[in-house]
Parts: sequence; C-alpha cells; structure tokens
Amino acid sequence: MLIRSLITLITLLLLAGCSSGGGSGGATPSQGARILGMDVKDISPTVNYATAYAQAMATGVREVSISLDWNSLENNVGVYDNSLPDVIDSFYPSFAGDITLVLRPLDTPGPRLPTDLTGNFDDQNVITAFENFLTNLHSRLSTLNTSSKLKWIHIGNEIDANLGSDSKKRAQWQTFFLAAKAKVKNLWGNDVNVSNVVQFSVLNDAAKRARYLIFLTKMVFFKKTD
Repeated sequence: MLIRSLITLITLLLLAGCSSGGGSGGATPSQGARILGMDVKDISPTVNYATAYAQAMATGVREVSISLDWNSLENNVGVYDNSLPDVIDSFYPSFAGDITLVLRPLDTPGPRLPTDLTGNFDDQNVITAFENFLTNLHSRLSTLNTSSKLKWIHIGNEIDANLGSDSKKRAQWQTFFLAAKAKVKNLWGNDVNVSNVVQFSVLNDAAKRARYLIFLTKMVFFKKTD
C-alpha cells in the first residue's frame, strides 16, 4: 500500500510539473522545468516525520505538500488552533524543499467546515469565516512567508468527488473559491499560485475536465484515488 501510494504521488507531481511551461498550459517544457514532489508522512514508530522528510529530500524530492482540514484548525468560528501552523512555520523554512499547502474546506468525503457554520459554500458567512481563517493562517506563517518556499495553496481536495455533475453545487463552490483565491492573493501576493485538487479521472474525461477547468490553473495536481 505504501509503495503504491508513493508511486501515485510521484506520478502526480510529475504530471503537475509537466504543465509548468509558459503560455496557456499547452506548451511542453523542458525536462529541467519539472520538480519532483511528495506528500511525506511518518510511516512507523521508528521513522518519524523529520526522518521521512530528510529521506525524501535525499532522493531528490523538491516539493512537499501539507494538507490541513479547515475544521481541524477552526472547529468553531473564530476559535483557532494554531499549534500545527506554528510547527509548520518553525520546521519547513530551514529546509531546501518548497511547500504546497492543501487547505481543505472541501475534501473527498465532503465539507470540512467549522461546526457552527451551516450555510452552503456561497453563503457570505461561510466566505467571511474562511477569509478570516486565511488571515489568521497567514499571520502564523511569518517565517515561511518570507522564505519564498511557499509556492502553492490549493483550496479544496478532490473537489469533483463531492461536487460531481451538480451544477448548483459547483456554482456555490465557484463563488466560494473565487473569493478565497482573491483573499490568498491579497495576503500572499501573486508569487503564490492558487488552485484546486481534482481526481485523476478528471484528466482523462473531457466532459469532467470542462466542468472543473475554471478552478484550475496551468499547473494542477491531478490526484488519484486509492
């Protein structure tokens, strides 16, 4: 299972790097433009995260993604758990690898909202709460922010698994995403790219790809389900 996951992740990041050339995303860059990335995890009691991260860097990994559920850092609106962002800010800037944050207000199984938010994604209360969440997160990552190592912020993980072909839900998510993207750009600037994560099946299906194109930039992490 671990080997399969690693292969999937390597393939995933190579696919992302393949679309990093200029233009509208159709050009194929040289091999030197590609970056190998991986989602690093501690895999046993004897291999902790720091060791796994060092091993990944030693094998040539140059980008690591970090996934954060919105409700795990803000279970109730305005009440933030900053312990993990503080660890991120102290750990990653001292290493060579770049960072991608995968923020998950929406994940494969469904929404990850604070428990006291009951609206749809286009509800202004939901949008405002997430904008405030981003403001707080930005304030806790001061060292990472100035290190130039934060390259990507993905808002939503495997969004197609939940939104599917439901045009109403996609429209609600679009309103939320565009507001969140604008807030990210306001906080982090244009050097940080903003996109969504979709499942690998979207890449191979023209109809699905058309539905989700608005949420994707020219570099995209296409994620494969287990």
